[in-house]
Amino acid sequence: MTSLIPDVGKDIVKDIIIKELWEPIKCHVRYFIYCKRYVNELKTCLEDLEGIKKDREEMTTQAIRGGKDPTNELKHWFEKAKQVEAENKRSAADVGEQERCFSWLCELGSYYHLGKEAVRKKAEVDELLQKKFENMFLTAPIPGIQELAAAGFRSFGSTESAANEIMDALGDPGIHMIGIYGMGGVGKTTLAKYIMRQVKEKNMFDEVVMVTVSQNQSVVRIQKEMAESLGKILIILDDMWGRLELSEVGIPEDDERCKIILTSRDLEVCNSMKSQKNVLLGVLSPEDSWKLFEETTVVIEQSIARDVASECRGLPLAIVTIGRALSGKSKTDWEAALDQLRANVPENIHDLERMLKRLKVSYDLLEGEETKSCFLFCSMFGEDVEIDVGLLTMYAMGEKFLKRVNSLQEARKRVKFLVNKLKASCLLLEGRSENYVKMHDVIRDMAIYIASDKKEGCLSKVCSGNQCWNEADDLKECRRLFVLGKYNNTIILPEEPPECSQIHTLVLEEIKNIPDNFFEKMTSLRVLHLRNIRMSRLPASMSHLKDLRTLLIDYCRDLNDISILGDQINLEVFRLGDTELKELPESIGKLINLRYLAPLFNNWLTNKQIRIPPKVISNMPQLEEFHMDSRVTPGKSHILEEILALTKLVALTIHLGDIEYVKATRHMEFKGNLERFSIRINQNSSWHLKGSRLMNIDLRGSHLPRWVIMLLGKTDALILKDSISPHLDGTGCGGDFQCLEHLKLSKCPEMEFVIHGSGVPSIILPDLQVLELWHMEKLIGICSSSPLHPGSLQKLRVLNDVNCPKFNINGVIKRANNNLEELYIAGKDSIREVWSNNDCIVTGEISVGAGEDFSHALLPSLKTLFLSNLSELMSIWKRGSMPPPVGSFSNLKLIQVDNCDKMRHLLSLTLAQRLERLERIYIEECEGMEGLISLEDEEEEGEPNSTSLSRSVVPLSPVFCNLQYLDIHGCGGFCTLFSVGLAKGLVRLETLKISKCDRMEVIIQRGEEEVEFDSLLPSLVSIELNDLPRLTSFFSDGGSLAPTTLTLLSLKHIKVTYCPQLTKLPLGPQSSPKLEWIEGNKEWLEGLVWDDENSRSRFQPLLNPGMFTIALCIYACFLFFQALFIGICVYLLHISGPFVFYLCWDYFL
Repeated sequence: MTSLIPDVGKDIVKDIIIKELWEPIKCHVRYFIYCKRYVNELKTCLEDLEGIKKDREEMTTQAIRGGKDPTNELKHWFEKAKQVEAENKRSAADVGEQERCFSWLCELGSYYHLGKEAVRKKAEVDELLQKKFENMFLTAPIPGIQELAAAGFRSFGSTESAANEIMDALGDPGIHMIGIYGMGGVGKTTLAKYIMRQVKEKNMFDEVVMVTVSQNQSVVRIQKEMAESLGKILIILDDMWGRLELSEVGIPEDDERCKIILTSRDLEVCNSMKSQKNVLLGVLSPEDSWKLFEETTVVIEQSIARDVASECRGLPLAIVTIGRALSGKSKTDWEAALDQLRANVPENIHDLERMLKRLKVSYDLLEGEETKSCFLFCSMFGEDVEIDVGLLTMYAMGEKFLKRVNSLQEARKRVKFLVNKLKASCLLLEGRSENYVKMHDVIRDMAIYIASDKKEGCLSKVCSGNQCWNEADDLKECRRLFVLGKYNNTIILPEEPPECSQIHTLVLEEIKNIPDNFFEKMTSLRVLHLRNIRMSRLPASMSHLKDLRTLLIDYCRDLNDISILGDQINLEVFRLGDTELKELPESIGKLINLRYLAPLFNNWLTNKQIRIPPKVISNMPQLEEFHMDSRVTPGKSHILEEILALTKLVALTIHLGDIEYVKATRHMEFKGNLERFSIRINQNSSWHLKGSRLMNIDLRGSHLPRWVIMLLGKTDALILKDSISPHLDGTGCGGDFQCLEHLKLSKCPEMEFVIHGSGVPSIILPDLQVLELWHMEKLIGICSSSPLHPGSLQKLRVLNDVNCPKFNINGVIKRANNNLEELYIAGKDSIREVWSNNDCIVTGEISVGAGEDFSHALLPSLKTLFLSNLSELMSIWKRGSMPPPVGSFSNLKLIQVDNCDKMRHLLSLTLAQRLERLERIYIEECEGMEGLISLEDEEEEGEPNSTSLSRSVVPLSPVFCNLQYLDIHGCGGFCTLFSVGLAKGLVRLETLKISKCDRMEVIIQRGEEEVEFDSLLPSLVSIELNDLPRLTSFFSDGGSLAPTTLTLLSLKHIKVTYCPQLTKLPLGPQSSPKLEWIEGNKEWLEGLVWDDENSRSRFQPLLNPGMFTIALCIYACFLFFQALFIGICVYLLHISGPFVFYLCWDYFL
């Protein structure tokens, strides 16, 4: 055996692997193997290029200030550099993407192309890096007066957009009052002055008056300013803080000659003045912020200056104030200022404190202490963090700064009201959803500045790291303390308990450990939030927190003992997320004042379970909300029974993983009045539906329980599977399901109607937007009372009818005609035409839309149409019929058809001409499909079609003008895809994919029509042809099948596999200037025929064997290493015995 191994290795490795595989493809394999190295080298070159570009940009800026202009050569270099950077950023991004989605064969080609592209593009970057200039700048001519910018106003993205909106509104005769609102310091007054100059220059008004109103509304001054104003007049009321009675100052409210612009920090002021057009002036973009900073500041070092400008977060007042304060200062001063800005400490920056005081006016004018407290609380969240309004509510509930609030639901409504008020005042910004808000960094600095003032009586501190504990004096008077750590639990708390007797709210994040005595001197603590802390049990000193109202514990993954909480009888809010706790202690049942309980909050990812002992929940009579994302332990039906008995429960999140819960509580009802809920039964996967009242239920062949029926009337989204109920019981909602927006029914074998009607037509499902019906064998219609009321289903946007053979879809489409955006029909063997204007519904057949009144547009909002597994379907629009009414299908963007074997053509010509916005077509496994478009005068059904637009007929007007993507797979009837006349209209087609079409001979065929074909498919970027055994030509001129070259100006990629008869591509020496590669198997590439040597020399370097050769190489290498490993294992068996051999073999497997 030992002598055999070297011989086998020699024969396999040397003779087969090295000679037959490695030598021909080693350069190509390098692209794959060293892909990451090549891309990293490219990245390094790009970084060098970026540095040189920035240096030259700065030199150019300084030269322009000195009265010089860049040369054309330098301008061309900048343009080329920007172009190269933009193109190459894609390559760097693709590496990370490939690492995430890599599989052995499917992405080998992508790695190959990525490596090859990186090598090619690195050469372009090197050329730019090596470029030298003799002269970079020329002396510029002196600008004229007209070229100088207007003083004060600078045109940036946000300001220019707002200015255009205002100017358009001024030109609208129907608008007389315009509001400009935005946060303090954003530039509202500057914009108003710019508008005033613009309207004067354009003579839009006879008189323009601008008055600063401010907080003191000077009636006398306004009257004086307007006394001599006659004719058409524009009045600008700047800096308004409240409603102004226009009649008191002599401003006519209904005079068409008068228009008014007002500026305010508060949207509510604009609304109170009945402004018809409100324009939000937002902050500047990062690029515009830097431009303004550069213009107003003498920069010492650009890298530090950019960081300082970034800290201003686009607020012009901050940019100008800080820039001027630092102009001419040393590098040390700049670095110190940057540190202070990042630490929210403004005291030592000249003029910054004055700026914050100017912004503080917005805070001073807030009405009510609740609003001010809410605003200051928002500043305690981390920088650039989106503020969870729900979390803010829990903090507010614990601190008790909300007056006359008696329940958690009232607190939620009050906090929502306060947040909306702060958003209207531009002190808070919109977040990613209605449940989140943001605070601008400069506004946050102002809030922290206010909160740090002891005179305000609400001293608050936000600390990062261990710095808090060194400021003992401040801690004694501190009311709120947020200790925000970084990753890896870097903060270490002091061994001695800190003196924090006045503290009400404490947030600890990323703490290494909490000493047992830490809370001893925090007797006033009301809110405690512990996040990502290493501890196995809660500290003993928590027993001193007798006034604790809110306790939140998140991501304390080692925690397994919380029994000490039984003494916290005043606790109202308790949330526990992602811990090692397996069971709630029985002592939790002592928390009789608890209003909110979430024992496994936000735990759907880990799917952990937690046991809740009997009589724990039932001992909480004040409980308003119960949330448990993970499955309740199977067989413990007492939990659901206790929840159903809670009289004050208004919000519920629960996952029941056992059908026994349903059976045990089938006849029970909720004692409380649920307003928000998310209920899952036997659904293990996470689900995401919009709305606050959701149910996802798999009944496993059971009836709907009574408590579910009582919730149907409130439900926003319902997924119901495997119910044996004959219909949805509307007992608890009057039978009309007014709130339901999303309904999915699946495999309910006994259901004939979704809703059982009362006999009297009524509006049902008026808010339903999504209706999904899957595998409903007996389902006939929506409601047993027929016909549906005209007001039913008016808002339906999405309709899925999948394998519901008896369901009458006609009535649903009729009711939802104007709003339907997505239609998916599958598994209906009786459909022959999807739409027809003939009243001819034959028994056993359905013609969707038959008998309709076609005086109005059909489905004008439809964007997506899916047709699948319709065995009798012959056409989408009945052949020989009149064209659809004008406006029909005018928004359709995607058509997907699969497994419709009797369809000979996708569309009729008249229908195709209506689809002006169609962008994507997918056709799959339609064996009888012969062409994309049929003529209206075709022969009778069943006879061969000789007049297909895919062949030789020129359409009277272009079709598919917006088509961008065409994918045809497994359609055996196609011989030709396009005629020249049809292809001529495909001016936006970018991707063409054709595969497994056995009869396909030509892609584009030129018939008798006289149409220029040189500029066909000008936007085509990618061609993929796969498994087309009869394909002989991409383009054929007449019947000779003689290949002709095409220009194809945008083409970049060609991929051809298993097309043995295709020996020529439609490429000439001047074709496809952007072509990057042609991919195919080695034999096909070697067999390509070129018309002349110029074509061969141009395209030969772009040929590559693609993933097939690489896959073959990898597989061969795998076989080699396998043989080598077996040899090593046999050798180990020989010298070391079976134990080592089995270890190695097990590792290999």
